[in-house]
Amino acid sequence: MAKGTAPAQIVVRLVGGHVGHLTSTVDGVPRFRAGEEAILFLEPAAGSEFNVTSWAQGTFRIRRDIHTGRESVTQDTGGLSLFDPATRQFYPGGVKNLPLEEFRQRVAEAVARTARRQK
Repeated sequence: MAKGTAPAQIVVRLVGGHVGHLTSTVDGVPRFRAGEEAILFLEPAAGSEFNVTSWAQGTFRIRRDIHTGRESVTQDTGGLSLFDPATRQFYPGGVKNLPLEEFRQRVAEAVARTARRQK
């Protein structure tokens, strides 16, 4: 937990899902597999539930290199290119293969900067 506190168990609701033989999917909504490790940026929703902030933008998958044991983080939008209208060029967007500890440090620094601005 980088900011705030959370109960031991939380409920995260996402749009889409399965009912009987019907399936509903929405582009940009993250999907998860059992046992997968991820860092999620969450915001409060109705009641005691949470939403993933900006869906894919707030989802960071943790990967462990089987040879080195090194853990890295890749944002679900890490493979997308962004367009800069000022330079009229595309550039890589999102976080891709960032060492986990560096990611955590960047998040902690961003939280600290925000806290200082709010004082």
